[in-house]
Amino acid sequence: MCNEFKWDPSGRIVATIVTQPMFGSVAMKYQLENGYNLWSFQGQPLRKEKMEHFYQFLWRPRPKTTLTEDEIAKVTRGIKGYMARYGKEDEIRRKRMEAAANKEKIEALTNFRNLVERRTAECAELDKERKRLGLLLEEDDSGFEIMEEEEEQFVSERVEPFF
Repeated sequence: MCNEFKWDPSGRIVATIVTQPMFGSVAMKYQLENGYNLWSFQGQPLRKEKMEHFYQFLWRPRPKTTLTEDEIAKVTRGIKGYMARYGKEDEIRRKRMEAAANKEKIEALTNFRNLVERRTAECAELDKERKRLGLLLEEDDSGFEIMEEEEEQFVSERVEPFF
């Protein structure tokens, strides 16, 4: 439920807002739903806030830039160079993070496999001990008869005329 929405000045975030009117019988209707939700431009929820007596939502105004016209022009001309440089740095950082995550996964998998090997060896030793004490009997499968059954079930039939 919302009675207004506003995009932020950058166009990256949208707010869906429920505000309470100041006066009238309608004011009580919205009292329990007051608040705002923030969403990314891709539709992902970012934040949800409920507030009593919420009357207005405004984005904070952007401050004036401290750069001169020449500095803005210089940044605009060199934007591709900045993008390439920082893109490489981001890629290196991403690869390091993936390597660290993969290292943790490999360590966990190695620890699990070592645990399975230890437990398997322990079970084998216990089985030997049980056999020695006569507590574990070998199973003889010769007394069993193996039967295979197939079951077919007709589901539906459709006949189409061939002209």
